Amino acid sequence: MAALVAGCAVSAETVRPDEVIDRSSAYVYGRFVIKAAPSGRGEAGRGDRQTVGLVLGCDNGRSYPILFFADNEVRAIKIQPARCALQELQYVATGGTIIRRRVPPRAWVHLDYFAPGHGYYLGDFFAVASHEVEHGLMVTKYSSTWDLDPVDDRFAPSTAELRRRFVGLTTLPLHDQRLAPRRPPPKQGLAGRDEPLMTPERIARIADFVKESYTSPAACMMACPSGDCLPYRGPDGPAMTCIVHCRTSRDCRPGMACNCPQHRGPDCQVIAEAPGDPMEGICLPAGPPTTPI
Repeated sequence: MAALVAGCAVSAETVRPDEVIDRSSAYVYGRFVIKAAPSGRGEAGRGDRQTVGLVLGCDNGRSYPILFFADNEVRAIKIQPARCALQELQYVATGGTIIRRRVPPRAWVHLDYFAPGHGYYLGDFFAVASHEVEHGLMVTKYSSTWDLDPVDDRFAPSTAELRRRFVGLTTLPLHDQRLAPRRPPPKQGLAGRDEPLMTPERIARIADFVKESYTSPAACMMACPSGDCLPYRGPDGPAMTCIVHCRTSRDCRPGMACNCPQHRGPDCQVIAEAPGDPMEGICLPAGPPTTPI
């Protein structure tokens, strides 16, 4: 395992595609790719050695820095069995020196056991970086930027690539042990492209139909996991209501149905509409149509 020496970034050694499996070791794998940030210079906008790194720290005292490369390939790294967690993020300058160390997001830090004879998917991560040089009359300015983002739901294709490329690891039991948690499913409660804007006045009007009002964002979010909590001014002062957009009534909570006065279908119904606002595709309390207001 390569180490960090004198502030220079050196990545943990990657398993060779033809390497024979070592049943006494554990393996971690994923995709760790860096490109140049969008610029007129393309890939030249990133310094040759400018990159980012993830450092896996283990309870046996070992750490495994994983630097990002431009190759868009799955990489596998052999480690000693231990309990490990993501320890830090590194930002590496064009000269290969670590110039910044950051604490990872809290949700990315969890202690996991990596057992001998098993492989673990850490995730697919993509980063961009840029390096600018500004020549002045007396002074030359250098500036560098980085950005890092995990890609969700890549376990199946990345695992399939691992089995294709690393023939020596084909019998390895593989597990989804991604560092970054899965993103929550997208909420339904966002305004559609052709829908009127969610102004405070419109929110207040819809709240009269939804018949749900909350005095704090926390209370609203607890009751509204699949929609958006939007603020308005109610008769008793500032309030929030839960607005859930829908295509069918299956998108709505129990007791609610999808309001479809314009595009009626087998799984939505006409519940209510207001002048100039049909409230199409919004979950409202199920029941007979309400008189327009």
